[in-house]
Amino acid sequence: MLPLKPSRQQKVVSILGKAILGLLLCAAGLVAYQTVLGGGWQSVGQLQNVYQAKEHKSEEQLLRRSKLPPDTLRTALKALDPDVAQHLDPGTAMPEAGLKNPCWKSASGQMKCLPFAYILGGFQSGAGTLYQKLAAHPDIILTGSSRNQFWAEQAKSAEQFAADNSQAAPQLQANPGKRVILEGSASTFGFYWSAGLRAHMAFQRVIVPCTQNCSHSAKGPERQACLDGHCYPSAMAADLQAAHSLNANYDDLHLPAIISAAYGAGMFKPKMIVLLRDPVDRLHSAFFRYAHYQKYGHSPEGFLRYVKEQVGKIKDCAKRHTGKKADPTDSSTMNPTQAERHCLLYFEALGSKEESVFFHADQIIRGTYAVFLEVWMRYFPLGDQLLVIKSEDYFADQKRTLSEVYKFLGLDEPTDLALVQKIQKAGQPQQKQPRPAMPPEARKILKDFYKPYIKELRKLLGNDRWLAYNKA
Repeated sequence: MLPLKPSRQQKVVSILGKAILGLLLCAAGLVAYQTVLGGGWQSVGQLQNVYQAKEHKSEEQLLRRSKLPPDTLRTALKALDPDVAQHLDPGTAMPEAGLKNPCWKSASGQMKCLPFAYILGGFQSGAGTLYQKLAAHPDIILTGSSRNQFWAEQAKSAEQFAADNSQAAPQLQANPGKRVILEGSASTFGFYWSAGLRAHMAFQRVIVPCTQNCSHSAKGPERQACLDGHCYPSAMAADLQAAHSLNANYDDLHLPAIISAAYGAGMFKPKMIVLLRDPVDRLHSAFFRYAHYQKYGHSPEGFLRYVKEQVGKIKDCAKRHTGKKADPTDSSTMNPTQAERHCLLYFEALGSKEESVFFHADQIIRGTYAVFLEVWMRYFPLGDQLLVIKSEDYFADQKRTLSEVYKFLGLDEPTDLALVQKIQKAGQPQQKQPRPAMPPEARKILKDFYKPYIKELRKLLGNDRWLAYNKA
């Protein structure tokens, strides 16, 4: 969440004075950002000239763009997330021989490791119970960071993440060809804006001082004008320039690119698992799971109010951005489909209207699986490094799903009866009070909203079974 809460109020002479002060703070943010990249300062106007001078991109590139090449990935990591680059990037080190798990020796001779397997998500989709079942396998190692949401929470320390995983080195070396580290943070898959900030630190370096200034020097409509007239455009310009400075498309700078870079841009090949549940049922479960949605009323009527508000805000965002350019270097403007995707990925970074939406419509956005999966597939090929499980299949036959996961991870399938029973008992869902029925109107709104994303999911995965989510 962007830091928009004021800590004090100050009087200024005029609205013009406030606007000038806002511009100065935004410029200061841009200077700080440029210092990090090692370049010179450029004004927003100068950035427009840079954009116009760059080669235009085709309309198709607005929606689908190629992944970053390895050299660009490594450079991007150092520029965008220096903390991760310093503590996690193996650099030119070679993989530690004989180990199945990604490990290498640093220049000082210290063994450093990263997780071999990830359960990327999702929430209310079985990821938690699968994690607990896998944790019972004798060749799975858990660390102090195995579920601390490191990648999706940019304030978490890369040094601590590295230390926690590297402490597992003796256990890995005890059975080097089999043992692996498991990471099970379910917030990693859906890298909507606040969960994907590791790829957007240039935006943060500008937005933080600028919003603090607006909050200190103005209030009401004047504060909003300060934010939308100066802070958001300047911060987004800085984020775009970060991509252009790396000779990269802006749409490539998402969390999967950062993770791929941390694994040596292809030198190591971690295994990614994601469970996807009918997005309508998942949302209904999440609404009644979390206490903060009680503001709408934990009732069918409250759920309907929530759905109308949140889906409506996303649709409003898409309408405002239809006909605009996602990136000033694009030759074409966004059509309604592209504009909605743009809103899903950058929602609260687009202005104060979106930032003020309750929890930034995060639970609605989490269910647009295809938007996120397409980017993950750029860096982690389906089948080889990425396994997508239909949650309903897991719920119906956990044994069969576990066999599929063991095969994907290269783990021996347990045959010892005591171990099989231990795994079977692990991660059993807690008995919960039944949820109120979903109002038909809410179901229809959600089905209509998710329908195109389910169709896209089917195209990405090449299986018609996913279209069952579009049935009434």
